[in-house]
Amino acid sequence: MAPIHRLRKINLLDQPAEALIYSSNVHLQCSGGVGAALVDRYGPAVQTGLHELLTSSGRRSCEQGEIFEWLPPEMPYKTVLHTVPTDFWHNTTIPVVEDVLRRALKRCVELGHTHLAFSALATGYGDLLLRDFLILADRVFADPALASLATATLCLPDGADFAVARKIVASEGLHWQID
Repeated sequence: MAPIHRLRKINLLDQPAEALIYSSNVHLQCSGGVGAALVDRYGPAVQTGLHELLTSSGRRSCEQGEIFEWLPPEMPYKTVLHTVPTDFWHNTTIPVVEDVLRRALKRCVELGHTHLAFSALATGYGDLLLRDFLILADRVFADPALASLATATLCLPDGADFAVARKIVASEGLHWQID
């Protein structure tokens, strides 16, 4: 059975979950969106730790498509996946984002997680449309390899984005549960 993938109007960091998946950038810089919210809530150790991930590998930046598994201190999750679905200029494609989301979700399955919270990857600073993300994610959740997931919650804190997403789900006949 496919996992329940639901859409909620809630701040990602307020959604209870075992694992958190969000978009970062090629410098793992927490300058906006979820990254900035993580630093605001959990302190500068979040940014310091992400930068140490890069410097310890001898790099200043990472490649589009990479996923970093790192759990900053003080966070209530078992896993945080910092994904890089965009390039240096914040550009991406549907296949890249679909691949990143699929790999992140499969990693959560490997770790035994059943309840996830995630953001709409590459739609903030990235150039992917919310419509495209909802459609590609709907496809990803049909993957039988994800059957052990119970719920995966796409968190949209902005009321306008949530309203648009509801309309897209209805008009495209997608399988999202809307809470």
